[in-house]
Amino acid sequence: MSETSSLKSKVLIFGAGNFGSCLADHLGDSQHDVFMWSREKTIVDHFNLHHRNLRYLTDHNFSPNIKAIGPELPDQDFLAQMDVLLFAIPTQALRFVASPLETEVVLWLLISSF
Repeated sequence: MSETSSLKSKVLIFGAGNFGSCLADHLGDSQHDVFMWSREKTIVDHFNLHHRNLRYLTDHNFSPNIKAIGPELPDQDFLAQMDVLLFAIPTQALRFVASPLETEVVLWLLISSF
């Protein structure tokens, strides 16, 4: 196994805006398995069909290593499969996204640390 493949991670990015899209693009090009969450179903559906973001970097073709998910927040089983969680959402939306995840994420982090 090559050194690159041993460093491959599963990454969940909360946010499909400009910053989240750029992070996803870089990590996808680096051969990581990337999941980019959006609260808008049209963004998720369009991205998965065309590998393009409807609103940001609109002329850019994204890596096939990126899959858009949402608008539902991922459940605990999905989160447990991730190696990295990245929040790339505006501060004013953080409570909306983090509140439902708070208990699941905190419990997951506590269990994973043992």
